[in-house]
Amino acid sequence: MKNALMTIAAALALAACGRPVEDMKAPDFTGGGQMPSEVTATYPGPYGVGVGSVIKNYAFYGYANATVDKTALKQVQMADFYNPTGTEVYPEGSPYGAGQPKPLALIVDRSAVWCSPCNYEAKNELPGKHAQYFPKGEILLALDEGGTPGTTPTQGDLTAWVTRYNVNYPATLNPQATLSAIVGVDAYPGHIIIRTRDMKIVKWVAGIPEDDFWQLFQNVIDGKKVLPDDQ
Repeated sequence: MKNALMTIAAALALAACGRPVEDMKAPDFTGGGQMPSEVTATYPGPYGVGVGSVIKNYAFYGYANATVDKTALKQVQMADFYNPTGTEVYPEGSPYGAGQPKPLALIVDRSAVWCSPCNYEAKNELPGKHAQYFPKGEILLALDEGGTPGTTPTQGDLTAWVTRYNVNYPATLNPQATLSAIVGVDAYPGHIIIRTRDMKIVKWVAGIPEDDFWQLFQNVIDGKKVLPDDQ
């Protein structure tokens, strides 16, 4: 009963502040990395946080494609993009589009609403880069913080972001800031290149990427050797 009253009070407080009642936080998701049973056996491992390591199957809540649907938050996980053969397609009923090819390389973009470079990049850099590399290359937005440092992002923050910048790639909330283990706590924006055939971290950078970062992304797409232990 106490929890129910607190929930009602929080909703009323949001309304009183002029924010829509539906502007709610993402549902709790334990550890940001639980896997449904159907992918447990196929997602690679073991996991790590350094270059050359397999990225954990982090799971977030957000929109697979906000230009198609930005109503309810749905689970988006790293395993969605796992492409071991290089010819995998999204299954029937997938929010990414049934039969559409999975990417060969993925960039995770760690951003915050308050971060000016993040906003600049979302407006001026990422739309063109996504158009250039998609569908062989994909971008995944992980929104860590809201309008001020340290605040938890909400669905309203995410909806405003994807609407403002017409984001047509997967966009999610990451209130646990799980990616800080890879890119550092204060890295906004932060970017991680992942090779989807084995889900290995190829590179991470803090700040808006330079041309060499995008050339490396292209090299991953082209199947070139990008890690020291590549054969």
